[in-house]
Amino acid sequence: MGLWAFARPHISGHGGPSMPTPRSGYIYFIGTERFGWYKIGRSYIPHLRVENIGVLLPFRVDIYAIWRSHDALDAEWQMHQKFSANRINGEWFGFDWLEVKAIIEHSEYPWFTEKIFKLGDEGSIYSKFRNMEEDVLRMGKSPQAKLKARIKPVYKEIISQHPELAVDEISRMMAWKEATGVVLAQMSLA
Repeated sequence: MGLWAFARPHISGHGGPSMPTPRSGYIYFIGTERFGWYKIGRSYIPHLRVENIGVLLPFRVDIYAIWRSHDALDAEWQMHQKFSANRINGEWFGFDWLEVKAIIEHSEYPWFTEKIFKLGDEGSIYSKFRNMEEDVLRMGKSPQAKLKARIKPVYKEIISQHPELAVDEISRMMAWKEATGVVLAQMSLA
């Protein structure tokens, strides 16, 4: 059996070998408590996807939960809709720790088949994941300061193009969130 036989949920064919469903897969919930940024994404092989994302990020991420779904496309969409008010950019969301805990403890999302991992499940391959041991860069500024330094010029450009965003605190916060999303997108493409 190939890797796909273990990586994806299966349905039985007409007497033939078990075949993966075209939309089955996994939804992962990863992020950093330090910044309050969390990604809700979809994958057929979640540990490889999380490892690949982790390499791209300049801060430590942890795996908070992974769910299996017979329709991962719909499950991911449902999660994105459910938490759309918390969206930072794309698949990244801003949550406080109580919201994170509620998401990983909630077990009755109707679009999931089962929860295969949640933070604290010792002995799982997911509990051993670390994209970096310490969430601190060895030289120079802290990750937060470096990230803030990258966001600041983007924020200033957004404000210069849209001066109406500088009028109140909420608008300025929205502009900062937008600048953060732009920088995170640039970093993930680099």
